[in-house]
Amino acid sequence: PPPPKAKGRPAAPPPKAAAAQTPRKVSAAETPFGQRIHLVLPQYDAPDSGTIFETLNVGCAASKVDTSMMKRMFSSDTVHASRPFAPKIAPGVKIFDTSRAQKVAILLSKLKLSLAEICGRIQALDLNGANLRIEDLEAVAACLPTTKEKEALEAYRDCADDLRDVERMALPLCGTSVARLRIMRVALTHAAVHAALRRRCEILQRAADELRKSPA
Repeated sequence: PPPPKAKGRPAAPPPKAAAAQTPRKVSAAETPFGQRIHLVLPQYDAPDSGTIFETLNVGCAASKVDTSMMKRMFSSDTVHASRPFAPKIAPGVKIFDTSRAQKVAILLSKLKLSLAEICGRIQALDLNGANLRIEDLEAVAACLPTTKEKEALEAYRDCADDLRDVERMALPLCGTSVARLRIMRVALTHAAVHAALRRRCEILQRAADELRKSPA
C-alpha cells in the first residue's frame, strides 16, 4: 500500500509556476506615449519640460489660471460665514401670523380686479361683466378673516394707516357676506356645470336607446 500522506503545510509551488504568476514588466516602447507615465501631485503651474505635456506651451497663450485663488478656494482655513439673511419686516400693527399673512398677500396679488371692487360686486350680487372670474372668488373665500381676525381688523377701520400692508389690504373682506359669496360662486359655475351634466345625460340617453333597439 502507498505510504500515508504527511500532515502539515502544503508544499510550495515549483519555481516555474511562481514565475508565471509574476506580472510581466512593460517596456517604455510598449506604452502609448513611448515613455513611462508617473503619477505626480497636481500642479497648476505651466508644465515642466521633459514631459509629454511640454508641447502645451508651444504656440499657446500664457495660462490664465490664478493659482493663488485656487489655493484659497481649496484651503482648509476657516471661512467666516456671511451674515444670515433677515427678511425686511413691514411696519404696522400685525393681526395675521407670518404664514397667514404670506398666504393672504399671495392670493390677493393674483386678483385681476381690485379687492374693493370684487367685494362690492359680491354684496350687490352683480354678475354683469366677464372680468369677474371664479378664481377671484376662490381667492376671496380663502382670505376671509376669522371672527377673531375680523374683530381686530374692524377696530382699525378709522385708522387703517396704522395696520401693516397685508392687513390694510384685507380690510374690505370684513364686510363680505359668506352667503352672498357662495351664491356668486354657484352663479359663475352654473353654466359650465349645467352643460357638463346635460352632456352626460345625453350620452346616457343615447346608450339607453341603443340598448333598447338592439336585437334580443
